[in-house]
Amino acid sequence: MEGESSRGPQPRFDKLDENYRTWATYCKAYLKNRAVWSAVVEPRPLVTPVPVGDAATAAATATAKEQTRAAAAWDRKNEVALSDIMMAVKPHLLNIVEDCVTAKKACDNLRILFE
Repeated sequence: MEGESSRGPQPRFDKLDENYRTWATYCKAYLKNRAVWSAVVEPRPLVTPVPVGDAATAAATATAKEQTRAAAAWDRKNEVALSDIMMAVKPHLLNIVEDCVTAKKACDNLRILFE
């Protein structure tokens, strides 16, 4: 299918160069369509350590497992969103996002640069 690869649809908008506001709108829509925008606007879920020994209850263990699953899902969304953002900027702007570990940080860095 045109505009798609094995990793998902490719952006159908120009890579960021100087048109930040337009690019940011398209990028947000693209990340929402890919169901990963939440990694930009929501913090990573916390994982509460499970008490060891007698203090470990079934409820605490179940809660920790659910928190771990939620954090893992967020991590995957963040990886996808961050890589999509990196691939949507022109090469001369990669230094602004290449060391970012979250999609939010990449978006913040670009916003600060252009606004």
